[in-house]
Amino acid sequence: MRRLIAISLAVLGSISSSVAAAPNLLFILTEDQGAHLSFLGTPGLQTPHMDSLAKSGVYFRN
Repeated sequence: MRRLIAISLAVLGSISSSVAAAPNLLFILTEDQGAHLSFLGTPGLQTPHMDSLAKSGVYFRN
């Protein structure tokens, strides 16, 4: 009985470790903002949080 439990745990452990982890994706959409962000070069505008997100992530332009 102990062997059966040990083998079952070993098989379950190997199955769970072989499954690839899903990537973390976060889409941020802002309403009625357009391209008015300081990291896009808009003068006189300060968007420090969006700047840091754009610097450490990926920015897609439409």
